[in-house]
Amino acid sequence: MSAIGGSPAIDLSGSWQAAALTTALHRSGADPDLDDHDWSTVDVPGHWAATPAFADTDGPILHRRAFTTGPVPEGTRSWLVLDGVMAQSDVWLDGGYVGTTNGYFVPHRFEVSDAVAARDEHSLAVEVSCPPPSHHGPKRSLTGSIQSGPLAPPGSPGGIWRGVRIDHSGPVAIRHARLLCLSASTERATLLVRMVLDATVACDVRIDTSVTG
Repeated sequence: MSAIGGSPAIDLSGSWQAAALTTALHRSGADPDLDDHDWSTVDVPGHWAATPAFADTDGPILHRRAFTTGPVPEGTRSWLVLDGVMAQSDVWLDGGYVGTTNGYFVPHRFEVSDAVAARDEHSLAVEVSCPPPSHHGPKRSLTGSIQSGPLAPPGSPGGIWRGVRIDHSGPVAIRHARLLCLSASTERATLLVRMVLDATVACDVRIDTSVTG
């Protein structure tokens, strides 16, 4: 849905401020006025063990990123998109709680239209946890060999593994889209298309599709 609302998507990849979570930081870490200039920096996308300061840390780690938005056209909706966080996170924007993510392979999208429209300077805080797997009792995270097998990186694999961005849409946004090829020959194919739409008000929507290539 990038740029559908007339404003380009804002890529939040790059250097983020990060600190090991403490009880005090859990209370104040989402405060936009919190001074985090002397914190260590981590790369997003990435995992925190790649940073020497967190190489031996199991987390949780608080990640913070300041960014700027400009005015958006009337009727534009804004969305905070996290494409993959390893393995669970809680998310705040400008001090307000946005939601939680679970599963590094699952993109999460949150509407933040009111927050983006309210100000130009923003503060994003993401509290990321990736606890070591327990050898006893049920598993709480679906991390598989990425955390405990031959594919596991040195140290904890926790972190914001994939991109983070602010997307924009019009009044109607595509939440999910799936396409399945039921049958195909050299001349024709039968496709099953499923879309989940999110609209500000009940309305009729026309969806145009095309097949290329």
